[in-house]
Amino acid sequence: MPCKVNKETHEIFDVTCAAMPGDDDCFSYAEVEINGKDYPVNFIDDILSENNVDDALDEFYRIQQTDEYWQPAGNKTLDDAIHECRWAILKDALMQRGHDAVADFIGTDVSSDSYKRLLDEAEAQMPSEEFEKF
Repeated sequence: MPCKVNKETHEIFDVTCAAMPGDDDCFSYAEVEINGKDYPVNFIDDILSENNVDDALDEFYRIQQTDEYWQPAGNKTLDDAIHECRWAILKDALMQRGHDAVADFIGTDVSSDSYKRLLDEAEAQMPSEEFEKF
């Protein structure tokens, strides 16, 4: 498939279909040839939509560790997808632990109907180093 590849990050972009598009004009499997060798392409959006958060995170880590090639979901990179999954897992764990855990994480007492909104606001402002601690 004709495309552009960032050989450092292994991101594949500007993907075009080499064949005539049909009724189903999306890819279910694709490979990219680099220096004469074929590599499978991992589609971030497919992984997110076809897996629960834990399994998607495991798949993203596998892609990262094996240096496989991947195509972003919109503007979402592999690192963005990993962060999104990790945040969803942390947020769920805090919510399951209840009011005190959420209040401790946010740093202020909150009502249960504000949990999700305030957690998302906290995540948006949190430096990466602090997120890594959790």
